[in-house]
Amino acid sequence: MGQLKLWGPESERRIAARSHRWLRRRQRGLGRRSQALTVGKEAGSPTTGPGVKSMRIVHEVIELPFEHTLVVQGPGARTQRHVRTKKGRNHKAPARRRKGAKTRTPRTLREAPIMRFVGIDLHKRSLTACVIDRSTGETFARRFPCSQPAEIVGFFEDLRPFRAVVEATATYDWLWELLEPLAERLVLAHPGKIRVIAESMKKTDRSDAAFLAWLLSQDSVPQAHRPSRWQREYQHLVRHRCGLVRQRSKLKTQIRALLSARNLDAKSLFSAQGEKHLERIRGNLSAAERFRLDELLALMKVLDERVLSADKALSSFRKAAAPAERKNHRIVTSVPGIGPLIADVIISSLGDVARFRSIGKVKAYAGLVPGFRESDKKRKELGITKQGSRDLRWSLVQAAWRATRLSPSWEEVFARLARRRGRKKAVTAVAARLLGVVYTLLKKQTTYRERLPARKNGVGRALVAAALEKQPTRGHGPSA
Repeated sequence: MGQLKLWGPESERRIAARSHRWLRRRQRGLGRRSQALTVGKEAGSPTTGPGVKSMRIVHEVIELPFEHTLVVQGPGARTQRHVRTKKGRNHKAPARRRKGAKTRTPRTLREAPIMRFVGIDLHKRSLTACVIDRSTGETFARRFPCSQPAEIVGFFEDLRPFRAVVEATATYDWLWELLEPLAERLVLAHPGKIRVIAESMKKTDRSDAAFLAWLLSQDSVPQAHRPSRWQREYQHLVRHRCGLVRQRSKLKTQIRALLSARNLDAKSLFSAQGEKHLERIRGNLSAAERFRLDELLALMKVLDERVLSADKALSSFRKAAAPAERKNHRIVTSVPGIGPLIADVIISSLGDVARFRSIGKVKAYAGLVPGFRESDKKRKELGITKQGSRDLRWSLVQAAWRATRLSPSWEEVFARLARRRGRKKAVTAVAARLLGVVYTLLKKQTTYRERLPARKNGVGRALVAAALEKQPTRGHGPSA
């Protein structure tokens, strides 16, 4: 017998009309008339349930020599059917189709359509959740204060099963950990690739959440990478140290500006020789200037202690890492100009390099590729995009400066680029090439070895990275 399966509410007129027309078209020559089937709201009816409204349908059912499934999904949905011929004799083919045409199973038959999609517009103090219920066709939104996680959990527990999407903002991590045990799937959206939200004329929290939910229902969300727990802990330590170093650099700049106003600045001001210079020039400063200089120097001593404490924490974290992560650290520090701390920045920022398909992708991730504008036959080259982690770019530029002083090969590359583009652009290009070398070494799990064979004309040197897996490795150059 043919089977009638219903998902979701539908008006009785629509269901009866569609099913009756289909059955009438196949009545002639396909089987014999059978008894009427009544589908209603009675208890025990196969169509009764939380997602089905009351309905009464009376129509004739034809006993067919092949299997048929009639799917009615949601208000206004199309009727999908799948026909498969049984094997055996004296069974007429269900219908003729064009020669060479392919039969495709509808998506609604491959997976159950009962699913809720939730778009979440998250802010620091509140969040707005918009729900698209595919089982009922309903769309609704709720707003919650972020200070009430119990209420948020209760709301999402009532929605199960559901899928949710949230943008990768600065404060999404707590919500992700809250919803991860409840959601069937959590998607992290890339904010930079969803420009429709930022450029829309009507922008509200509810409309933003509704747009995210719609993208999720269409499986069209541009996803962002979510680091692993180990990588997130690593990034916290690295960013803390980089922040301390930036604060210390600001203090040094203020001290130099104070002394430059009196023409008392010196080249090696923050060394042992510089401390003696500061003692000699104190008499040339006013009382207010001496007070400000003492306060800045005191703050610098505090930051020096905090930087040393961060270095110890990073060293302990590195030793407690898995063997594969420790091996990656040794591989990165084998590159000229990269010390242990710069290697910490690179590894914590990149994570698993297998997620990058090419060297160009990893350079673009670090923001070290140039942009351009092109229209018709006009093309304008721009500077580097500066997307991604600024700590990663800063550390690579510092490593590039060191590599040009420590390695003859990198020194030659820098000199050749500097003659054409200038020193600043040349060192940026060297930083990008260093990142490409690091990516290749990590992907191949080999360490760096520099060989300097002469070219065919006997002039210049070439840069070669080779494997030294069985030999101990050391970092080329001091730490940053």
